[in-house]
Parts: sequence; C-alpha cells; structure tokens
Amino acid sequence: MFYEKLRENRIKLNLSIEELADKLKVSKQIVSKWETGVSMPDLENVIKLSELFKVSTDYLLKDRKSLSDFSYYTVVQEEKKNISPFKLLNILAFVLIVMGLITLFVVTIVEPLNFITESGKEFSGFLAYCFIYPEFFIVIILLIAALILSILVILLPDEKRRVMFKRKTVKK
Repeated sequence: MFYEKLRENRIKLNLSIEELADKLKVSKQIVSKWETGVSMPDLENVIKLSELFKVSTDYLLKDRKSLSDFSYYTVVQEEKKNISPFKLLNILAFVLIVMGLITLFVVTIVEPLNFITESGKEFSGFLAYCFIYPEFFIVIILLIAALILSILVILLPDEKRRVMFKRKTVKK
C-alpha cells in the first residue's frame, strides 16, 4: 500500500514527518494523513516523492511489493557524478609531479655520478646526486610533499574538503 511505502522510504532516509513536509512544501498534517492512509497525494507530490526516494511512481502507487528487493522499483537513471574543476587540477598536478619524479630518477640512472665521503664511503646514482647537488635533494623532498598533498586532495570528498579549508569569517 502507498502509505506503507511512504513511511518505509521516509524512515529509510531518516526524515521526520515535519522534514518530509518541508521538502514537499506541504503541512505535516497532510503527510500524516498520507501515511495513515486517510488521503492520497496529488500527482505533483507523487512525482516529488518518487524523485526524493529515488523510486518509480509505479512503485509508490501500485499495491504489490517486490519479494526480493526494492531495487526492482528503483528509478534506472542514476545521478551523474561530476568531477569538480579543482579535483581535475589536482589530478593534473599529480600526473605532472609523478612525471617529474620519474624524470629525476631516470637522470640519475642515465647519467650516474659517484660521490666519496671524507670517511671513504662511496655513493652512486641517486644518493650521489643528493650529496653533490643539495638543490636536487630539496626538489625531491618538495615533489614528494606535493605528491602526498595532491593524493589527499584527490581522495578527499569535495564536501569534506570545503569544510576543512573553509575560511572563517571574523565578525565585527
């Protein structure tokens, strides 16, 4: 029955009767009447409910229930997930950083250097570059730090990132 499906889906979304009424822009008494089976919503509200619950209007209005799962009645069209421009820039930065690190490591392999410390310890390749060129070591450290930061930003959901990096306004 409609009223059972309405209540079931409202509870599934953790909405109170008042919250559902606010979303539909109707009074809580009207929603309460729908849930008790006293009355039925008009077509416009049935459509709003189907969109809110992500189910078909057939599912809401027909008396039968699926024996196995409600997914049979779920609206086929899924929400399209868009990647924010900020996240795209971070993916591009990640790729460029990885390419930079690979380039630096390839240079140490193609043009190997040897470095002998005062104690007689010998270093070659990557470590020799770090000893001979301190800026090489600094660039590697900065690239690794940027790589870690870009990975965190890419993996962090947009909502959390906005909350974490939101500027706090100072009240006057």
